[in-house]
Amino acid sequence: FVLLWLKGTGLDLLLTVGVGWLIWRMVTARRLLTCLAGWLVVCGLTVGYVAVAPLVIDPWFQKTTRLADRDLEARLLAIAARGGVPATEVWVAEASRRTRSANASFNGFAGTRRIVVYDTLLENFSEPEVAAVVAHEAGHWRRHHIAWGVGWGLLAAGVGMALAWVLVRRWERQSGRQARRTPSLVIPGYALYVLVLTASMPVANGISRHLEQSADRDALVLSQDRDAVVAALVRL
Repeated sequence: FVLLWLKGTGLDLLLTVGVGWLIWRMVTARRLLTCLAGWLVVCGLTVGYVAVAPLVIDPWFQKTTRLADRDLEARLLAIAARGGVPATEVWVAEASRRTRSANASFNGFAGTRRIVVYDTLLENFSEPEVAAVVAHEAGHWRRHHIAWGVGWGLLAAGVGMALAWVLVRRWERQSGRQARRTPSLVIPGYALYVLVLTASMPVANGISRHLEQSADRDALVLSQDRDAVVAALVRL
C-alpha cells in the first residue's frame, strides 16, 4: 500500500508541476497566439495521456491478467459488440490492492481492443451484475461520453487560459511589472481557479448525472437483464 501511495503521489506531483509550469508559461506569454499555441500542446498531451495511461501507467499500480472464465468473457464481449465497442479480450485488474470499489473500463481513447474489469467486481458481484456494469460502460462508449467530456474540458481550459492571459496583461499594464518575474502571482491565480472550479461544480455535476442516466438506460438495452442492472446500480 505504501509503495502504491508513493507511486501515485509522485505521479500526481510530476503532472501537477509539469502542467502548472506549462500553463504559467502560456498565460504570461507576450502574445495571445503563443498562449493559444501552448493550449494546443496541452490538448495533444491530454489526448495522448488518456489514450496510453490504461496501457502504460495503470500497470504500475495494479497487475492485470486475462480473464480465465471464457464463458463470461464471451458474454461480456457480446455486450460490448452490441454497444459498438471493438473489444476482443477481457482482462482483470488487481484493483483490490488499492481500493474496495468495483468498476470496469475500456482501454484506450479510440479503437479500444480490451475490456478491463476490477477483481473486486468479479469477487463481490454476480455474473449478471458484472455484465450489467460492463453494459453501462458500453453505454458511455457508444454515446462517446469520454470523447465529449475531454473535448469540452479542453475547450473550457482554452477559454480559461485566454481570459487569464487578458487579466495578466491588464495587471502588467497597471503595475508596470512583468508577470513572469512575479511568481507570487501564482497564489491569487490558483485561488481564482479554485473559486471558478467550485462555482462550476453544480453545472458539471448536473451534466455528469445526465450522462450516467443515459448510460444506465443503455445498460438496460445492452444487457437485456433489467433486474441485474437495477441490482448492480443499487450496490454501486
